[in-house]
Amino acid sequence: MKKSISRRQKLEIMRFITGQIPIFFFLVIIFSGELLKLSLFIRVAFGILFLANVVSNIYFIREIKYEQENKLKFSPVVSPRTIQIMFILLFICLGGLGIFRGFTALETYQQIIGFICAFISFLLASLLAWGLKYYRLQD
Repeated sequence: MKKSISRRQKLEIMRFITGQIPIFFFLVIIFSGELLKLSLFIRVAFGILFLANVVSNIYFIREIKYEQENKLKFSPVVSPRTIQIMFILLFICLGGLGIFRGFTALETYQQIIGFICAFISFLLASLLAWGLKYYRLQD
């Protein structure tokens, strides 16, 4: 059984491939400090690729907005309820890592930061779980 992919879904996939993934690698290069060690030619090429990435991102965002304005039917693969449950699980895992860091850290300030992060993570997870109670399916 084949599912046809709508134009909007294709645009979102292309935006992810051409816009989001390269930005991640650009940020890794920038934050690692390796960009400053490269030659001027490589830095200029890097800047041109970065600008091309930004332009492609803007193009795909405009196309997706155009599709939304035309009210083409879009059926999400994952429901908002499922996404909220995934975020609840993510924040519970982060809270567990915060508690682990709080107990295993050697310095007092690291322990305090770990426990504060765990508290915030569990608080956000509980608020998201509370929001599931009031979630209503949209028709």
